Amino acid sequence: MQPIFRPSTPADVATIADLLVRVNGGPPDTPYLRRDVLEWKYWAPRSDWPDPRSYVGEADGRVVVHLGAWPCVLQVNGVSRRGAHFFDWVADATMVGGGLAVLRHFTRQFDFIYAIGGTAASKVVRQRIGFRPAGEAWKAARPLRAWRYRSDRTSGGWRLAARIGRNLLWSARPSCKVPRGWDYEQTTPDQIATSFSGMTEIPRSTAFFQYLADCPMCRSYTYRVTEHGHSRGSFVLTMVRHQARLAVWIDDPSTETHRIVYSLAQQAAREMPDAFEIVVMGSGPTIAAAAVAAGFRVRKKDDVVLKDVTGIWPSGPPELEFQSCDSDGIVLDDGEASFMC
Repeated sequence: MQPIFRPSTPADVATIADLLVRVNGGPPDTPYLRRDVLEWKYWAPRSDWPDPRSYVGEADGRVVVHLGAWPCVLQVNGVSRRGAHFFDWVADATMVGGGLAVLRHFTRQFDFIYAIGGTAASKVVRQRIGFRPAGEAWKAARPLRAWRYRSDRTSGGWRLAARIGRNLLWSARPSCKVPRGWDYEQTTPDQIATSFSGMTEIPRSTAFFQYLADCPMCRSYTYRVTEHGHSRGSFVLTMVRHQARLAVWIDDPSTETHRIVYSLAQQAAREMPDAFEIVVMGSGPTIAAAAVAAGFRVRKKDDVVLKDVTGIWPSGPPELEFQSCDSDGIVLDDGEASFMC
């Protein structure tokens, strides 16, 4: 039976959680499946995005398909354009083609859709409906307190000892020097600015940072970056299981300015006693070079694909800097300490 699609409501929370468990596996008490987390992800009020952020497909009175949207807004030639990254995208095994159907149906609600990485099956589906390559994303990490590491992926004994030894040496190496006059200070979500001329990162509003601050799955901290007292940008750190996840917005896309801000962010993360590792994500080789210069090492790479739904970029999309806050990865807690170092 063809599903009937609609925006979800808080009354659907239990059935969505059940569908996510049945399709993705894992225990029902996994942090990202908690009721308070699902309610925050899909239905917590956001003044920057009053439209739905979760959609379902029903068949025979059952929710059989779900799709979550992590939205953003870009100004293109003076016009606000609506985009999204889709996540928590699942379909019941009985609904052949249900996942593709819900994706096609709700893609039309946006001007563009982008995706970072994903399973082999999801990549095939996206290609079928017109997603095109839009660059390569990378994740880079650096240990902060290597002696406190615990990992679900590394066995004990000599392997763990070797890993900790390597990370102790790595974390002890100083970051590149920050030029005189550059500084950072912690601030509140309503005082952070992320829209600058020349910026390549997707801008975010104060409402977005307040939304992050309200997340029941992690803690978030916002910072202002200055040079001789003048604002040069900002960054946010979210803390998930002793991992500090970084996203930045600065007025200059150069490698050097990114290097400086990445170094300042490491200083901020070191001030958090429960931060064992810092992770940053970006796209493209220029910003990756900045991360490496600041003491990070690239640990993972993923393809970025984009679908221009309404034809806003006839000559192809611009070079956008996709980063961790452009998906639910900035807050995702799957219940495991997934350190990258």
